[in-house]
Amino acid sequence: MSAIVKEEDRNRISLTMKATERFVMFSCIAIGLAQLIALDERFAKILSKDRYLRTAARTKQSEGTVLSYLHKNLFRLLLSKQDSELTELILGLLEQDSDQPFSEKAA
Repeated sequence: MSAIVKEEDRNRISLTMKATERFVMFSCIAIGLAQLIALDERFAKILSKDRYLRTAARTKQSEGTVLSYLHKNLFRLLLSKQDSELTELILGLLEQDSDQPFSEKAA
């Protein structure tokens, strides 16, 4: 950073580094949550029905199975809980980027 003279360039580099650090941090949190879900036996039946595996696990699932399930079902699960604060936040952000409400698009 000492070789960079312009203050504007220093600020941009600093912001880029902070964004990269946050991305890595949230990625680690996401993988950790996937591991916790995979180890929880309550989710084993739900997750095992979602994806074919030659050797099905009865008590624990892999991170890949958890991520596959969430990839396919996350938004459906969120939209099934319309009164959730997280769902309201996401729908609000989607409506800000669009001319018509998201609920009308889905219909």
